[in-house]
Amino acid sequence: MARKKQKDLNSIIEECRVKINNSINDPIIKQALLNFGTTEEYLLQGQTLFAETNEWMSIQEKEYAEQYAATNEFYTAFELSKKELRRFLTMIRIKFKNNNDAMTLLKAEEGRKDKFKDWYPQNRDLFTKFLERPDFISVLEPFGFTAEKVTEMLTDLNALAVLQEKQEQEKGDAQLATQRRNAKLEELLEWTSDHTQICRLVFEDEPQHLEKLGILVRS
Repeated sequence: MARKKQKDLNSIIEECRVKINNSINDPIIKQALLNFGTTEEYLLQGQTLFAETNEWMSIQEKEYAEQYAATNEFYTAFELSKKELRRFLTMIRIKFKNNNDAMTLLKAEEGRKDKFKDWYPQNRDLFTKFLERPDFISVLEPFGFTAEKVTEMLTDLNALAVLQEKQEQEKGDAQLATQRRNAKLEELLEWTSDHTQICRLVFEDEPQHLEKLGILVRS
């Protein structure tokens, strides 16, 4: 669906390009339009609107590409972090199942939150409290969860929060670029619609010129 919409948009932009460029670059068409009452300023307005719309299309595409990259980077790191966390929690539940103090303090039996904004503080708290207890660390050290390893996991967790913020920022930038592109496109289409009607009047008896402008000739 997204590809179809982009293709349709590209087709619309191409139609606008043909109308505007041929109105300016074809000397016969341009002179007929000027004789009718249009002005150089009017034609340049269409050319400027087209250039601005093209620029915002490029910006919008760039912003969405950056959003996609940031989203992919975040979710890739998120999945890796969740995988490590599952291993960590599994060992906690195995080695501390008879230690009520540890299970309660670490909230080891608590289900993990789904949304990142809830998941992040929940697991930051888990790592922090674990690192504050040397007796807990000594139990899991033989299984690879040393103080250094868990500190690294906490650091990665905080880095993940930064990636999530970046993703949200890129998402906002992409949405803003889309709004601005659409606003400029609306201006261009309004100008082109008016211009098409003018051209139909000017070249009512010269369909070959309408065809040059990409305007459908009514039978």
